[in-house]
Amino acid sequence: MSLERSSGIIKNALSLRELQKKLAEFRHRARLWWLGLGHDARHQAYLRVQLERTLSKRNRDPGLRARLLIDRLIELGAPAQDAAVLCIGPRNASELEYFKSKALSNVVGIDLFSQSPDILVMDMHCMTFPDDHFDIIYASHSLEHAYDVHKVVSEIIRVARPGALVAIETPVQYETRGADLVDFGNLQNLHAVFEPHIAQVLWSDEQPPHTLWNENGTAVVRTVFSIRKNG
Repeated sequence: MSLERSSGIIKNALSLRELQKKLAEFRHRARLWWLGLGHDARHQAYLRVQLERTLSKRNRDPGLRARLLIDRLIELGAPAQDAAVLCIGPRNASELEYFKSKALSNVVGIDLFSQSPDILVMDMHCMTFPDDHFDIIYASHSLEHAYDVHKVVSEIIRVARPGALVAIETPVQYETRGADLVDFGNLQNLHAVFEPHIAQVLWSDEQPPHTLWNENGTAVVRTVFSIRKNG
């Protein structure tokens, strides 16, 4: 095969991949438009900003932080193999696959775009799951992106079963800007937004940036707690 012909084949392949990428991103934005229906212009603009942020990091492996939190969650809860697990804002299937590697196969994610059948396109402020649906809710580096933290928390409480375990990691003591909207500041403030629905705090951790247990450039707080439902 001539060099010229090989070069043409490579260019065509690259063009096809670029076209596929553009079509995929068009579908993501079309779904986002649908999610924005019924919301005001500010919420719709918020969704667009968050989608662009998510798309820019869609292939990033969450790495050590995800494995640490998931391992600790499972150690504390010893959930049944059929436990229903929700991952909020996973971007890609890495965290879902890690849950599955721990014999938890009933796992679903939600995000503003999806490249996996296990991730549903959904706004965390308005989940379409029924009440009392999940045994485990995992949100790593998601709550800081909330447009309305109290609305997201109310949705988490609603879809959690009584006694469900919630695992959260979020950056703290950092400059909010762009898609990063919320700085809880410390563990106490994070726990406060879930009161009075925390039955028991099972584990918490605070880490400064760039430590053995925190690869991030910002400090983080992590916590696992069980849910108390009213009534």
